[in-house]
Amino acid sequence: RYAAIGRMTEATSSLTRAAVPAASTNYRVLRRIRENDLVVSNINAVHGAFAVVPANLDGLVVSPEYTVCRALNGVDPRLLWMLLRTPESRSDLLLLATGIGRTRIVWENLKQLQLPLPEENLADEAVRAIRDAERKEAEAVALRESITRKFESCLGMDNQESRDILEAFRPPK
Repeated sequence: RYAAIGRMTEATSSLTRAAVPAASTNYRVLRRIRENDLVVSNINAVHGAFAVVPANLDGLVVSPEYTVCRALNGVDPRLLWMLLRTPESRSDLLLLATGIGRTRIVWENLKQLQLPLPEENLADEAVRAIRDAERKEAEAVALRESITRKFESCLGMDNQESRDILEAFRPPK
């Protein structure tokens, strides 16, 4: 059996899909994520590792190394994402975190944060801009994947033998 794990990348603060054999994980509990959940990396939150779950990752699971939050009705999670990634919020989390060098955030830390509520016009503008950026990022990914498939196919560089070799030499987890 496989458990689908969402992996967070800090560069874009987005989640990606990764299939991991359920037997290879030591976690007794995995949390299911839903579209528009706000996912927080417990280890890298102070570095801005927050993500809003996109529709294509709805239903995946994450390990307990992530905190999963849902915005209250009427609050777009993208607004919370922006507020949590500010230098002030991250520095406040750093002061609340445990650990030296690798700071760890838990729900008890997150719920202590006091975030300002922006005026409605600023909040709407910010959410529109983030949604527009998400659309453009998805278009860029689709374009990259499309040209990669065409390129590899036209040059005969995507074949089963090559994939088998790559799989055989994949390091153990």
